Amino acid sequence: MNDQEFQTQELKVELKKLDNKKILLTGGLGFLGYNFLLLFNFLIANKKYNINIIVYDIVDKKKLPSWFLNLNKKITYKKENIIDKKNFYLHVFL
Repeated sequence: MNDQEFQTQELKVELKKLDNKKILLTGGLGFLGYNFLLLFNFLIANKKYNINIIVYDIVDKKKLPSWFLNLNKKITYKKENIIDKKNFYLHVFL
């Protein structure tokens, strides 16, 4: 059993709340973002979850790591520095 299978099994009830949602992940190319994206990718590809992920980070789109380019097309990237935004609000609804 790999990490994503284990996480899916242990968090079944919580993860089901993410189905049919749109999620904004800031700092998505860092250590935590990487692991969240692997889980989201697993849910989309293997468990047929309908999740759309938008990843914000400061990395230039031309320099995205190869692991990111191999993720499901429902995971998209936008170069964005939210620290520069004066009125940036993040609302998460589950």
